[in-house]
Order: sequence, then structure tokens, then C-alpha cells
Amino acid sequence: MINQIEQSNGNKRNIDNMVKINLGIEILRAYMSFSIVILHFLTNEYKTTFFIKFIFYCFPFYVPTFFLISFYFIFNTISSKNIIKIKERFIRILIPYTIWPIFLWIWNIIINYKNIKFNMELIRTIILQLLVGHNFYKVYWFLFDLIIITIILTIIRFSFKNYLTILRISGPLVFSIKEYYHQSLSKYNYLIGSIAPLLISYLYSLTGFFLGSRFIIKKLRNKRYIIFILIFPEIILINKFKKLNNISKTFEPIIIDIIIIFLFIFFALIPFETIKSKIINKIIKQLTSYTGGIYYIHVGVYIIFSKYFKILAFGNFKSCIINYLFCYFICLIGSFIFKKNKLKYLFL
Repeated sequence: MINQIEQSNGNKRNIDNMVKINLGIEILRAYMSFSIVILHFLTNEYKTTFFIKFIFYCFPFYVPTFFLISFYFIFNTISSKNIIKIKERFIRILIPYTIWPIFLWIWNIIINYKNIKFNMELIRTIILQLLVGHNFYKVYWFLFDLIIITIILTIIRFSFKNYLTILRISGPLVFSIKEYYHQSLSKYNYLIGSIAPLLISYLYSLTGFFLGSRFIIKKLRNKRYIIFILIFPEIILINKFKKLNNISKTFEPIIIDIIIIFLFIFFALIPFETIKSKIINKIIKQLTSYTGGIYYIHVGVYIIFSKYFKILAFGNFKSCIINYLFCYFICLIGSFIFKKNKLKYLFL
């Protein structure tokens, strides 16, 4: 029994270390963050090169992959019932979720104080922003969904001994609710925000959570080159995705889920651990350290700085790159200034 416990603890330590240093996953997340900045600001007239077309073509996979990665990382925290780590997780999400919208509201009031009408509609907008994360500054819906899903998974973990079985049952159940909502309740969006994205995000989050629970990356590590060969069907799936999507909107999340699992496993198994150069590893870690922060602030950076740096407002690829670099250096400086303070989560 003692040997089993020690072996189990050893496995957890190994998976923790693997997750922390998995540069493939970090590169995938950084690419997603960069692509979202491009998607939000590039205008139609500049969608000409193959690279840009590829970014837009893969649009359906970006946010689902973020949810999968986020809950792959959080599995050990929730499954271990570590209250301190779970509390830290919520703090990490709540700080950017509340502070950045408040900052942008204040900025908007200062700049446009003559045009702002303080009435019930403004109050309703502010309340809905705090409740659902996408009424005024819409990019924060992602954090809202992270908060709600983390709460649900934590409650299930603390309430049920066989919590993984409950989560398996919840997947088809949530999928059914999503379909019912889409067909019958979507007309109430103006009251409660869009629930369907939350339900779909829950399904992608479950995928990441179960990948973490099965230690799937560790198990596949010794077979990575076989996996790389077998991963080619994903290319076919991506190529056929739009046709499949047109056939049935109902099964779109399932198709996306299959594709992002392949994508995640592919990047997670890239053998960056064989790179002996500490400098190269450090550069990769540095370049991929602020993906969350860049997502949190990229709209705010555009709103604030585009008035003073017109190049940001052009909507071409160059202006998108500059916007991304602005965000990166703000996150770099901010995380350094607040490195011993929880406000560092605004930039990480």
C-alpha cells in the first residue's frame, strides 16, 4: 500500500514537472494568442497572403484549444483538493477579470465624459459585464467561462468520490442542454448573456481535464514519432472541417474537439526537452510567458494607443504586429514591476 502511494505521488510530481516545462504547449498557446490579435484587428482588404488566410481558416479552433490547455493544467490542482492552489487559481482569474474592465471604464469616462449618459442602461451594461464578461468589453467572456467552469469542477470534485464518473455523465448532459438552449432559449440572451458558449466551453474544458487525468502525454511520450505519423488525419479533418460544419451545426463541437485533441497532443509531444541549450530554452520560455496577459489587454491597448499612434489603426498585418508587440512589452514590464504582488496576474 505504501509503495502504491509513493508511486502515485511520484507520478503526480512527474506530471507536474512535465506540464510546467512543456514548451510545445506553451508555443501552441502563444500562437493562439497571436492569431486572436490578428483576427480582432485585421481588416478584410488585407486577408491576402497564405499565412493570413490560414489564421482565419483555423479560427474555430483557437478558443477551444485555450480551454483544453487551461483545464489540462488545472487537473492536478482540483483533483488533489489543494485549497491553497485552488484559491490561487481563482485569484489569478478574478484579478484580470475585474480590474481590466474597471480600468477601461474609467479611461472611457475620462476621454468621453461629455458623451456618457449615466442612466439605467449604463448601470445594466456594467452589471452584465461583471456577471457574464461580454456585454461591454467582450473579450472577457473567456475569463467568465473559466471562472464558472472551475467552480463547477471544484464543487463536483469535493462532493463526489467518483467525480470523474460524474464528469463523464455531465458531458452528454451539457451537450443536450446546449442543443435545447440553442433551439428554445436563445431569445433570452439579452437578459443573461449567451449561455451556449459557456456550455460549449465546458465540453472543451472536460476534454483537457480528462487528458490531464489520464496522464496522456506522459504515456505517449515514448511513442511520439508514431503519433506524429498518425497525426496526419488531422490535416484531412481541418481541410474538410467547413464541409462537415455545413452538414451539421449540431456536431460542430465534437468535430472541433477531435481536431484540437490531435493538435494538443502533437505540440505536447514535440521533443523540446532534447534541446540542451539553456539559452534557447530560456528564449522560448520568455517569448511564451505572457499569452494570458496579451489576450487580456490587446483590446484595451488598441483603444488607448490607436488615438496616439495611428499606425495601430490601419488594420493591416504590420499594425497587428505592432499592437502585439505593444502588448508583449507592457506585460513584460508589468509582470516585472509586480513580480512580488498578485497584480502580476494582470500580465500573465
